[in-house]
Amino acid sequence: MFKILALLLITSIMLPSFLCSQQIIASFPTPGQEARGLAWDGFNLWIADARLDSIYKINPDNGYILSRIYFAILDEYGGLAWDEDSSIWIGNKDSLYNLDPETGGIIKAFMAPGC
Repeated sequence: MFKILALLLITSIMLPSFLCSQQIIASFPTPGQEARGLAWDGFNLWIADARLDSIYKINPDNGYILSRIYFAILDEYGGLAWDEDSSIWIGNKDSLYNLDPETGGIIKAFMAPGC
């Protein structure tokens, strides 16, 4: 019982300092001015921008744009996710789109649930 209490006490003391010790390890400006989504494919970042109607593939080490897909992104909505089948999902107001990251071609599209 004493060991459990001691562990809880140590955890309660150390956990807040651990959570507050997060540090920014890298930063760079987004390619556009209205970022609407961010995804990670295991190697690169993907950022959607509503003003430029584009999805960018970004090198996370230096922020360089590796590729760009033109895709209409509604101003107030949007979100990105990387699928394990190596494609991008984008939420765009009331629709969901699955895109080929090489061509930007739509693989699947359907209305979002509840719309």
